[in-house]
Amino acid sequence: MVMAGNRLRLWVTAICLTMLIVVGAGLTATGAPQRVELLYPAGNWRIAWEALAEAFNASQDEYVVVLKAQSSPSEFMVRTVSGAPPDLVHMHRSDTAHILNGLLEPIGGLIERDGFDLGQMFPIVLDVSYQSGAMAGGDLYDLPFAWGAVVFGYISTFFDEAGLEYPSNDWTWDDVESYASKLTLVQQSGFSILPQRFGLWFSAAGPWTWPPLVEGWGGMLYDERIFPKETLLHEPEAIAALEFMADLITVRRTVVPTDQLEAFSFKTGKSAMAELAPSHIGDVRESLGAMNLEWQLVAYPSGPVRQTTRLFTENLAIPRNARNVEGAWAFMKFVCGPEGQKILGTVTGIPVNIEAAASSFVDPNTPQHEELYLHASEYAHSFYFLVDQAAVQSMLEKEFGPVWNGRRSVQEAVEMVKPAIDAKLQADYAALFGN
Repeated sequence: MVMAGNRLRLWVTAICLTMLIVVGAGLTATGAPQRVELLYPAGNWRIAWEALAEAFNASQDEYVVVLKAQSSPSEFMVRTVSGAPPDLVHMHRSDTAHILNGLLEPIGGLIERDGFDLGQMFPIVLDVSYQSGAMAGGDLYDLPFAWGAVVFGYISTFFDEAGLEYPSNDWTWDDVESYASKLTLVQQSGFSILPQRFGLWFSAAGPWTWPPLVEGWGGMLYDERIFPKETLLHEPEAIAALEFMADLITVRRTVVPTDQLEAFSFKTGKSAMAELAPSHIGDVRESLGAMNLEWQLVAYPSGPVRQTTRLFTENLAIPRNARNVEGAWAFMKFVCGPEGQKILGTVTGIPVNIEAAASSFVDPNTPQHEELYLHASEYAHSFYFLVDQAAVQSMLEKEFGPVWNGRRSVQEAVEMVKPAIDAKLQADYAALFGN
C-alpha cells in the first residue's frame, strides 16, 4: 500500500509538472494560447490596435491578445483597485499618479532580463517615462509606443495669392503676426466689417496650447513639470506671451476668436495658418485637397527667447496584479519593437522607434514634409503633469475667458486665478506625498 501510494504521488507530481511546463510556455493545460487583455481608450485607436493584435497573434501561438475599449475613463482604475485588472493598459501619457498609487507593475526587470533595446527610441519621448518613474523610486513603469508634437500648417495657395514668401523653419512669432495681418480677409457689410478668413487659427481658450507660447518668451506655466506646487503665470515672461496672443485676437483681429473656432477652421480654408498635430494630417489633406488648396507644414515658431513645442505620448503599462504579466510583456515588446512600430506608422501616430518613424510615418509621396514632426523631437518639451489637471484647467478657462474677448487684461486674470490654483496644487501635492 505504501509503495502504491508513493507511485500515485509520483504520478500526480509528474502530471502537475507537465502542466506547469505547458502553462509556463504560454499555453493552457489544453494547449490553447493564453489570453492577454488590452484595455485601450475608445475612439480612433481601435484600428491601430486591431492591426497590431492581428499581427502579434499570427506571429506566435503562445498568447492571444483580446481588445477591450474602455467604457469610461475610470474603468482601468476601478478594475485594478477591485482586483480585476486587464493585463495591459493603453494610457494617453506616462501616468505618475497611477505609479504612486501602486496601480502599475515596474517593468525595469523585464527590460533588463530580455535585453530589450531602449536605444531604438527617440530619447525625449522615453525621458517622459523616466521622469514619471523617478518620482516613484527610479524604475520604469511604462513604455511609450507612439508620440506626437505640434507644428504649424499653412495654406500655400493663400501665400501665393498674396505674393508672400513661404515661412521658413526658423521663423518667429513676429513673423506669424506679420503673415496673419496680410492673410486676414474682411468684407464691409453696411456698418459692419465681417471676417471672411483669418490669418491664424489658435485655440487660446485651451490652456494646453499655452506652454510653447509662454516658454518661447522664456517663461513657464508652473514651477515643475511633474506635480508642481505653484503657477508661474504671474511672471513677466508669461504675461508678455499671453498678452501677445490676446492682442492678435482682440485688437488686431487676425486670429480666430475663441467662440468662432469651429466656423473658421484651417481644414475648411477659413484660416490661413494653424497648429497641427499628426492626427490632423489625414483630415486636413482630404478636406483641403477637395477644395484644390495646396498646403505645407513648417516648424513651430520661435519666441523671443527660444523655440519649443508641446510633446505628447501614448504609453503601455502592466497593471498591478495582472493575471498574465508574461503575455502582456510579450505583446508590449512586439508593439514597441521594430515590427510593431512599422505597422503602427502605417496606421496612425508617430512610432517611437526612430527607424520605423522615418520609414513608415514619413510619406515621400506627399509634399507636406511630415519629417518636420520628427525634427520637433529636437526642441519639444514634455507636458506639465498635474494631479487634477481638469480642475486647474477649468479655473484657467473661467478666469481667462474674458481675456480672449477683450473684457479683462491678462494681468487681471492672473491675479484672480493664481491664489486658487496655488492652493489647489499644494493641497493635491500634500494629499499625494503627505507633506
